[in-house]
Amino acid sequence: MRYFQVRPFCNSERRLLKRAIGSFLGLTAAFLMPELPDSIHPVAAFGRLMQRLERSIYPSNVGQVNSDTGPTTSAIKLSKSSSCSLKYRGVAYNLVGILGSIALGYLFEELSPFASTIMFLEVTAAPKALYQIAGEIGNDLVNGNVDRARTKIRGLVSRDTKSLQPDDIIRASIESVAENTVDAITAPLFYAITVGPAGVLAYRAVNTLDAMVGYRNERYREFGWFSARLDDMANWVPARITIIAVALTRPAMSLDILRHAYRHGADHPSPNAGRVEAAFAYALGVKLGGMSSYDGEMTEHPVVGRGDDPNEQDIERAIELSVIASIISAALIVSVAMGFVYLRGYFCNGS
Repeated sequence: MRYFQVRPFCNSERRLLKRAIGSFLGLTAAFLMPELPDSIHPVAAFGRLMQRLERSIYPSNVGQVNSDTGPTTSAIKLSKSSSCSLKYRGVAYNLVGILGSIALGYLFEELSPFASTIMFLEVTAAPKALYQIAGEIGNDLVNGNVDRARTKIRGLVSRDTKSLQPDDIIRASIESVAENTVDAITAPLFYAITVGPAGVLAYRAVNTLDAMVGYRNERYREFGWFSARLDDMANWVPARITIIAVALTRPAMSLDILRHAYRHGADHPSPNAGRVEAAFAYALGVKLGGMSSYDGEMTEHPVVGRGDDPNEQDIERAIELSVIASIISAALIVSVAMGFVYLRGYFCNGS
């Protein structure tokens, strides 16, 4: 009968409960509080600091292409040297930013683990900005303001936007909502609950550095490879949690969503984004993917989903799906973490 007795929480359970409650409050604040301006936003400040470091170890003219003369002389000289040098610089660049973020997170956790979890998740998660921009794009397209929508979509995607047509903008918006459900919500929440303030800061550092240098163009192919790989690894678990959450929003077709995500999303260059986009597309009953332009080069992504091409109203449906999936993801993360820690609790209580 001793296994059915109520026992006190051990330290690891108390810590997890504090992180879970702090994460809930931090994410709620991220939904409700207005975005801080870039001039005082911690993530923007981190980006500016890393830009200065990049310029000090990697000259800004390397890899830049002039439309008249082609690559600069500096780019040609470096391209003849060993690419290992650039890769090592990229590794060092990332380690400085990530280890510094971890140290800052541990420092604040020692001062106040509960308050620091709330504070750091509020500033690193960005659901409100994601949903606001996507919603405004949908409204602009409904009202026929294509140029305004084309301008706003730059805040969500890295692809070329100058020649995007309304159908392309709709598709890009839904794909961005799907991918950023992981980047802006599930992943920060996952690391805040499982690791704490140091984890959520380290994740945001990884994600920010990938957005800055994790490209396959002439300049960043070697220097940014480590950023891109780290971001893929950091998002691997949160992306799969999100896929499961999306499947659970449609109980009658949950297995079909999972099968489609893993079967058809696997053809995408990203091991995470393609599967999440496939899950969203199938759940929404629309088709995503196709041709997109990145740095002037056309790239074809696999067509995923079912039904017809999306329309303006499907952007709002994607936002609603993202919100519900985020709530389910939070419940899954807390449930699994609590179950794991509860089992461990028998050892810390000598049971």
